[in-house]
Amino acid sequence: MKRRKIVRPPRPVLSRAEGTTPSITVASSAGWRYLPLIVLVALAVLIAALRLHTYNEPFERDITSHAVIAHEMLAGRPLYSDLWDSKPPAIFVTYALADALVGYGPAEVYFIGVAAAVITLLGCYWAGSAYGGVTGGLWAAAFWAIICNDLWLWANQPNIEVPMNACLVWAFALMLIEIRRQQTGDKRQKTEDRNPKPVPSTSSGQALSKAEGFSILRWLAIGGLFALATLYKTVAITFPVFLGLFYLLASLRDRRKLKLAFLQICIVAAVGVAAWAAVFAYFAATHRFNIFYDTIFKYAGYYAQSRGGNFLTNILAGLKYEFFARAMKSTPVLIVLAAAGAIYGLVRPRVARASSPWRHGQDGRATEPWLLLIGFLIAAYFAAALPGRYYNHYYQLWLVPLVVGAGWAVGISNLKSQISNFSWLVRPAAGVVGLIILLCFVLPEYRFSADEWSAYKQGPQYIISKTVAKEINELLMPGETLYVLGINPEFYFWSGRRPPTGVIWSTDLANNPLAQEHTRRALADLEREKPEIFVINRLQAQVPPDHPVVEWAQKQYIPLPGNPDRGVLYGQPFFRIFIRRDGKLAARLAEPRNKLRG
Repeated sequence: MKRRKIVRPPRPVLSRAEGTTPSITVASSAGWRYLPLIVLVALAVLIAALRLHTYNEPFERDITSHAVIAHEMLAGRPLYSDLWDSKPPAIFVTYALADALVGYGPAEVYFIGVAAAVITLLGCYWAGSAYGGVTGGLWAAAFWAIICNDLWLWANQPNIEVPMNACLVWAFALMLIEIRRQQTGDKRQKTEDRNPKPVPSTSSGQALSKAEGFSILRWLAIGGLFALATLYKTVAITFPVFLGLFYLLASLRDRRKLKLAFLQICIVAAVGVAAWAAVFAYFAATHRFNIFYDTIFKYAGYYAQSRGGNFLTNILAGLKYEFFARAMKSTPVLIVLAAAGAIYGLVRPRVARASSPWRHGQDGRATEPWLLLIGFLIAAYFAAALPGRYYNHYYQLWLVPLVVGAGWAVGISNLKSQISNFSWLVRPAAGVVGLIILLCFVLPEYRFSADEWSAYKQGPQYIISKTVAKEINELLMPGETLYVLGINPEFYFWSGRRPPTGVIWSTDLANNPLAQEHTRRALADLEREKPEIFVINRLQAQVPPDHPVVEWAQKQYIPLPGNPDRGVLYGQPFFRIFIRRDGKLAARLAEPRNKLRG
């Protein structure tokens, strides 16, 4: 009996223009050509739809601080010399751009979150397909589309790690693409060496670029992306450091390649130095050099040691807090897939397909991408550990290397030699099972309301703040202001009121190297603006009773008539509201018809 031949539909393969660059289309039949584009659009829509669920979530203090400061920047107030925060300027510029585009409030938070997540989604696809083909790229993108909305990582809202990831994934993807381009150039060079042809004379720089496949523009872009990441958060310096070290490590066996790799890393470093020099030059030209320098260096050193540790002890403590973090409870399947892929790629012979453009070792292994991925993971560990705080959103820096590694693990296609005709079924099965497990962790979180998401993150404090801020806004007339002695920039965000001083966090008024200067500025601002309402966060103000701002307020304010306390947190009164003794609000409340009930 003659065996019937099974005809399967053509599978998508990576489209390689000259065997170098991934694409969002595939070189196959018309039915498959736009499959990657369709999937990526669908995943982007999924991200946007999931984020709508928490559109009105009571945001945590970092997010509202970024939004408030950015909004005031657009009103003409200078950063650092007036509006002070310990972070580099990129996050405030990002929020200011969103504010200008979509307006001030929840819309800008939603816009930044979705835009950054989609940019990272595309970067995960490019990085995934640079080694794992279209299959690896699409699985990496799918894993990202789910995990980037995780509750326990606080990933549904755009804290500072969100735009950082958008920069880092594209720097990583461009490194992979450039390495593969160079290796393709090596293969061509070997072919030309066997079949020499006369070529016109060129400059040495052009000859090097052509022989090595070395794109200076691409390495300038890589350096720019790393520099931008550090302008969001200085601990991002760990990423170019460790990715650069592991890139050099991958080139050790070839002295010529090692020299070229060193040159390329020097280009990245030079771009970073130039970017930071330009930023310092800008603040010097606007007479803010000293405060910017103190913010980036003096205050940052204090912050890393403010809980009794130092950079070394923080890194060692990360072994406990990062590997056993509750924030990572949704990621085990990604860790398992990425680890399995790395072991398979680094240890097992002939993991790469014969058509792969990657250079293989003597045993047929393509190790460069996995070495870079390990460098990426180590960099994420250091970046999360260095501040010594271990907040949940810090762990988002692990997500990009994990989803890319998981995509590569699923996309490895040499399984055909091991499993024969069933490889087409087994390969996607690993991804499907992994995605189902990930969905089982993340999707149940969406049965909670937006307020419940906030409560699960850090308790009910932001729900209380949002409610009290809106109540206070009803007490004030247009143009009147309030001041919060606490760590609650969300009061200004939800009330829409402008902060009377740029020193928004009370923790910046005491027990830090810049406290004396901040206190002087805050007192001058408060005396000038004379806010009608003074709110004290009774649990988190973290200033002594004899602090100059407290003593000033005691002379100027009285408790709100009736019951001045609002909210209960951990069984204790949370906020106490005071009104200005001789203020307009006090006069209004003194009228019989406006008496407040306790």
